[in-house]
This record gives sequence, structure tokens and C-alpha cells, in this order.
Amino acid sequence: MAQTPGMGRIGILLFSALLGACAGLGVKSDDGGLLLAAAAGDLEGVREAVARGTPVNTRNRDGLTALMTASFRDRAEVVEWLLRNGADAGLADRDGQTALHMAVTGEALRAISKLHAAGAAMNPADHAGITPLMIAAQKTRTGTLTMLLDARAATDLADANGWTALHFAASKGEPRLVEALTSAGAQIDPRDKAGRTPLYLAVEDLNLPVARILVSFKADPRIADAAGMSPWSLAEWLPQMTRLLCVRDELHQEARCRP
Repeated sequence: MAQTPGMGRIGILLFSALLGACAGLGVKSDDGGLLLAAAAGDLEGVREAVARGTPVNTRNRDGLTALMTASFRDRAEVVEWLLRNGADAGLADRDGQTALHMAVTGEALRAISKLHAAGAAMNPADHAGITPLMIAAQKTRTGTLTMLLDARAATDLADANGWTALHFAASKGEPRLVEALTSAGAQIDPRDKAGRTPLYLAVEDLNLPVARILVSFKADPRIADAAGMSPWSLAEWLPQMTRLLCVRDELHQEARCRP
């Protein structure tokens, strides 16, 4: 199963920043002021740090920039100023995550809006293939996911395990996320590296609401995983799930679907 995008390290680093712990951020004394001010939402401090000669794209030892720290904390005014003054939204930290990844992780809707308006890429993938849309799905953030979809984030990209945003949404059992992704045109039966589809995950978790949405969008219960198991075979001893899957025309003649 795909791993949860890990942002605990960033949260700890930014918390240290807000306490003024430059060592926790791993910044040198001549650039610490910029990252600390950005994390705190101190626009005047950001301006002063840049005026003193600190490059706007200065990084700490983890690859974090002022734009990333401000985005994570939803410091919208700082994000906007940085972008207008040369901050590069495409830069990534040592894990391959960009300011947009961090804004989504922090549920920073204003920062996401500023990044999008400035032309930031909506589909950056980190070193594990995780995109911001996948993070929104994994963290069950419907508003954030909808904002990304409105910004035309790609629905069918897959991470290193073959999981798409729809896999994450189905695994979390959140019907609203599944409905949003399928309505946006997400591929309904993508297979991960083990051959599992989102419907497989929903049936495996006995999640009738999610399975119902997927079936309504023509998800195929007969697609088997690498071990030969399909949603249809998983549902064999589950009467409610079987009845739900039987609405598919190709299953009407199956013995389990007959009155």
C-alpha cells in the first residue's frame, strides 16, 4: 500500500522556526531571518531580509525555502510578495516536495490560490511520485481537492506504488472525494502495482457508499489483482456488496445475481 505523504518533519521544523530556533531549521545566521520571517507571516521581516541581500530562494539544509515555509503556514501575503519578487515555486526540498505540496499538506487554501494565480505547476511529483492532489485525497480534504481540480490538476498520475488520487480517496472511504474525482473525469479502473483498482479497495474495506459511486461510473468488478482476486470474488460472501455489484449488466446472468 502506498505510504502516507510524510510532513511531520516539516511541521517540526516550522514549529521550531516559529519559536525562533534557527538551529532547528538548519539555516545559517545570514539567511535564517528570511525563513523565520516567512514562516511567521512577518512580511516586513521578509522584505528586510531580502533588502539585506538574502537571496529570495535561499534554502536550508533540508531544501526548504521561504516560499515553502510561508505556503505551509498559509501566509498568503508573504507568499504573494515572494512570488512577485522572484521566488521559484518549482523548487523542491530534499524529498522532492514543492511549495504546493506543503500548502496542500497545511490545508493552506489562500496560499494554494496565490501559487495557482502565479502560474505554479499543479502536478509536481515528489521522489515517491506523490502529487498535491494525492495528498489532498489521502488527507480527505474535500475543499482542497476541489480547488486543485478546478485548477486542472491531473487526476490520473500514479505514485511509485501505482496509486492514483482515486486509489487514495477509495482507501480512505470518503464518498465526497471519490465523487469529485470521478466527476472530474478520473480514470475509473486504474490498477496499482498489485493489480488493485479503487473498486477493489472499496469492496475489500466493505465500503458500500464508495463502491456504489464507483459502480455508477462503470467500474468493472471483474478486474483481478495479481493474485487473481477481483472485487466480484471478494464480494462472494457479502450479500449487500453482491447486490450492489449485480447492477452491472455483464453480471446479470451470474448465479449470485439471479432471484
